[in-house]
Amino acid sequence: TTYGQKIYVERANFGSLGTYTTYGQYIQVGGCGAGCTGTDTTYGLYIASGIGGDTIYSLYSAATAQSYFAGNIGIGDTSPDYTLELHNATTTPAFVLSDDDVAHGVTTVAETDSFMHLSSISTTVGGAYLQGIADATGVALQLRGIQSSDPTDTTPAISLIAAKASGTGVVDLAAAETVFQIANNDDAAAMTILGNGNVGIGDTTPGAALVVGSDATMGVANGAGDLYVQNDLEVDGTLTVAGAAVYTGDLTITKADPSLIYNV
Repeated sequence: TTYGQKIYVERANFGSLGTYTTYGQYIQVGGCGAGCTGTDTTYGLYIASGIGGDTIYSLYSAATAQSYFAGNIGIGDTSPDYTLELHNATTTPAFVLSDDDVAHGVTTVAETDSFMHLSSISTTVGGAYLQGIADATGVALQLRGIQSSDPTDTTPAISLIAAKASGTGVVDLAAAETVFQIANNDDAAAMTILGNGNVGIGDTTPGAALVVGSDATMGVANGAGDLYVQNDLEVDGTLTVAGAAVYTGDLTITKADPSLIYNV
């Protein structure tokens, strides 16, 4: 084993000395100062490239003690703007959580021992892509919001909010623009929510408050609060309609007591 520098510090037991601090190595570097001209770059510690060996570590800490960094940390970024910033100029950066007990085998997505993978959707336009990957019969991704013991009734435990860019800020999506979708892998969206609140199940452009199936043949049920069902609707209970009810096909009503079929 070869060390460029090895530091060993041991505190002697001199009894009670009050409060004291021990440094294995203390580095303090000052800049050029106000009298200098040009560009001044100061490194507290700089590790150059070109380190050789079979297994190479630029920085290796075997200590189990906590570490502290007062400033921003950049991985691949020499001027990080945030507490921790990951950057890669040639490919998409990824933040991964892994466990040696996991071996899912889906290596076209991530390494087999990883269970959480966060990267970009596109290397050119961005977008965050979060994937949970489970082994065996485990749940792949679970989202849970825990509130206080007595939350406000109208405050959600989980809130998903969509918006679109407007200059340097954001604004609401338009009525016909898509807020949310659920799909089975690469299939067409099974459920869609638009900016006006319309929900489509099997329809990506729902024209009513709730559309089940396709609204291509929809008639008068095309406004706020309307329900459109493309095919069959079965109700095992009470069906109350406060407005008009339009049937373009057969209507079958089955009741043991015919006198209770309708009330006017």
